[in-house]
Amino acid sequence: MLTGMIRFAEQNANIEIREYFYRIGSDRNPLTDEDYKELDGALTWIDLTSNWIEEVIAKGLKLVNCSRDLEGYSEIASVGIDIEAFCTTIVDFACTFQPVNFAGVGVNFIKRPHAKMLCSRMVEYAASRHLNVRLFELKGDHPDEKRSRIEDVQNEYELLHFLSSLQTPAFIWCENDFIARMVLNAASFLKLIVPDQITVVGSGDYTIGTNGFPTITTIPRPSEEIGYVAAEVLMNWILTGSRPITDILVPPPALLLRQSTEGDWELLKSIQKAHQLIKEEACDGLTVEAICRRVLLSRVVLTEHFSRVHGISPGAAIKQQKIEHAQQLLVNRDLSIGEISNEVGFSEQAKFSKFFKRHTGLTPREYRNKHCS
Repeated sequence: MLTGMIRFAEQNANIEIREYFYRIGSDRNPLTDEDYKELDGALTWIDLTSNWIEEVIAKGLKLVNCSRDLEGYSEIASVGIDIEAFCTTIVDFACTFQPVNFAGVGVNFIKRPHAKMLCSRMVEYAASRHLNVRLFELKGDHPDEKRSRIEDVQNEYELLHFLSSLQTPAFIWCENDFIARMVLNAASFLKLIVPDQITVVGSGDYTIGTNGFPTITTIPRPSEEIGYVAAEVLMNWILTGSRPITDILVPPPALLLRQSTEGDWELLKSIQKAHQLIKEEACDGLTVEAICRRVLLSRVVLTEHFSRVHGISPGAAIKQQKIEHAQQLLVNRDLSIGEISNEVGFSEQAKFSKFFKRHTGLTPREYRNKHCS
């Protein structure tokens, strides 16, 4: 979300972004009295467990929340994912697997009411489509916070019992990719066959989804788009003094199809190898043709399946990797722009500058001045 906010700010020179941190569920307000005097508005990502939100409202600060957890507060604007469209995307996909036994898996609903809401809505919608449904709550720490739970599944007795009791074939949607990886590891422990007996879909498109086997089919969260739209909403509110009448809903991206639902592991291993090559060699003159030769796939097959798995074409991924590496180098003033140009694979600085501005809206020098001020 912060990336989307920054992208909006880069397109609007008069915006200054300040970043504040807080602990989920904490009563401590991260804003001081001095902050209220200096800030025109705030973008947040909080839920009802953050009790200090009442204080922020009382201070009169314009507030746009990047989720739907605070819907109903007349003083707050909300920008969040379109839950109905999200559920429709998942359940429509589940309905392509017949017969369908649908299960939803989330974590710690008492402490995470937004997770309970999302999982309940998903299962209710699946039931409305005449699927056999079950909902499982994973108790305790979230596997994203306690990573040992992902691997040590032999001690997750409740999860193992739940998976063992499922009528197969079963379609399992998980609240995010960390939970999906844990479910897949538990399925492996039980010797359940993926995707023949269970198919697993995650959410978020986190790195853990492509690190390890099987890779995880997932629906990305439109976090960057939500951040961008929220910044736009806040800017309009500040300039016009008028809060949006309704909350803003952002549709989810398309599913990224991977091994946990697709099978064909050999092909997907080649796609994963192509992705790794891009991460490691994009700035060394790597081309799509060279990738095809090294992974033994035609350009048509590589492009089609790489785009399904990663959401962009191999050529676009190479450009994206170059841009990200250049951005990392530009915040280091020890390197000249000419040196950075060579580092990311350009023999001429002018071509690098044109390439960089076309993809970021800023020249390399403008980007450096903005982020090293």
